[in-house]
Amino acid sequence: MICLLDLDGTLIDSTKRHWVLMAKLLKQYCPEKAGEFDAAGYMQYKADGHSGKQYLTEILHLEDAKAGEIQREWQAHIEEEEYLKLDQLYNDTIPFLEGRKEQGDTIIYLTARQSRQGLYAALDRLKIRDYASRVIVVDPRNAKAEKVAAAQELQRAGADLMLVGDTENEYAAAQELQVPVYLLNRGFRSKGYWEACEVITYESLLDIMTGY
Repeated sequence: MICLLDLDGTLIDSTKRHWVLMAKLLKQYCPEKAGEFDAAGYMQYKADGHSGKQYLTEILHLEDAKAGEIQREWQAHIEEEEYLKLDQLYNDTIPFLEGRKEQGDTIIYLTARQSRQGLYAALDRLKIRDYASRVIVVDPRNAKAEKVAAAQELQRAGADLMLVGDTENEYAAAQELQVPVYLLNRGFRSKGYWEACEVITYESLLDIMTGY
């Protein structure tokens, strides 16, 4: 079995990177609203299926143009080393990876990132690069389609696949590929979001280990 594993929100907890940068940008571009920013509320709002820009317009009540400017700056800087170094592994990441290797599975990281260099440096820092036989990086702007294309290439080579992730990109890709998918609800989509979609999810990677 080949396990195609997403990274952010699945193996890597990048929550702090996301809210630290947004808090910094608000202080820079909209200081009068910076004091209203709630990091936990921001991440929960996004996890419930909303965009960062929607948080700025609907919760902080910024004008659309200002919200768009801040969101573009956020996207431009989110993978800089200053913020990437804030990422940490979830507590269950190493046990999960070790367990899959012990079961004889092949691990491939399949993730959407802007910077390959930044990603590889992060994998080395977090000491999980060597668990994967391959790292496939797709464009965040076309993540679902490119994840499907990468997986189809493996299928044509005769591989049996499963996907593990935390967003609708992995879910939709697995549906199109007709392969098993296991979704976390502790990452960038909440349990409530998935329940509204009538999709079964897991709170821990260790639950997934006994789920197939």
